[in-house]
Amino acid sequence: MRHAILIIGRKNFNLVLSEAARYDDDFSIFIHWDKRHALSQEQKKRLYATGRVVYIGEELCVNWASYGIVRATLLLCGKALAHGGFDYFHLISDADTLTVGVQEFKAFFERNRGKNFLHNAPLAETSKGIYKLKYYHRMEFYDIRGDREDDRKYREELRSQQDTGPERELPPCKLYWGSAWWSLQHDCVRYLLEQGAFIEKYFVDTLFPDEHFAQVVIMNSQFAQSVENDNLRYISWTFRNGNRPAVLDRSDLPSIMEGNYLYARKIDEDTSRDLLLILDAIHGRTLSLAEME
Repeated sequence: MRHAILIIGRKNFNLVLSEAARYDDDFSIFIHWDKRHALSQEQKKRLYATGRVVYIGEELCVNWASYGIVRATLLLCGKALAHGGFDYFHLISDADTLTVGVQEFKAFFERNRGKNFLHNAPLAETSKGIYKLKYYHRMEFYDIRGDREDDRKYREELRSQQDTGPERELPPCKLYWGSAWWSLQHDCVRYLLEQGAFIEKYFVDTLFPDEHFAQVVIMNSQFAQSVENDNLRYISWTFRNGNRPAVLDRSDLPSIMEGNYLYARKIDEDTSRDLLLILDAIHGRTLSLAEME
């Protein structure tokens, strides 16, 4: 069984480099790096030198909560499908780490061949969260995390829509939401790409479209019956270490080890260092962030 690892990144080069070196010959890695934080030629050389990375792109700006994340996801899916030969595709970010050994990872998908792992939940049109799809959120234009003026303009624009309209046309099917990170079979990923026109129509200029588009498309398709409502990622939805979801540290180790997780996020090179080193020791991993410096 062959696996494609799809990574959306912007800042954690050292973590991505160390993670890339953990995989074996049954894996190929496809990376999109935010074009505003371009990798140096030396950094790209080091990634390719792992022998696992086959593509590094920097075509897009990927603002937080924007459709740019969907664009990057679909781009990576397309690159991996064109490369060919993969049974499973795993979408992660540059803030994710493997929580199991590679052999255990491969054995899990051998045992679960035929299943798609996608966290999902129904989204009612009366739900509080429907505003993410109901109004225009020009997050590719507004960098609300990086620019206070952009944040102010975005909020004014949203208030104006809520007061006077317009409202967007919602997808003509059952609505869903869920985690942006997933592990999907080849045919499911191919189907996702085939729905590009639908995705473009209903999810451009929505808020957090990466937490909706795959769920809406797949859960309204023939693949719904093969979906396990589990993304296999450990995420702590608390505010800790300056972020929500929490930046993980060694206190998360018991929860990680006790759960059915293949990845953990969010990882920070400094805050999560002890956790990474312990996972290295548990799984016999030989390349840690500490050894790379």
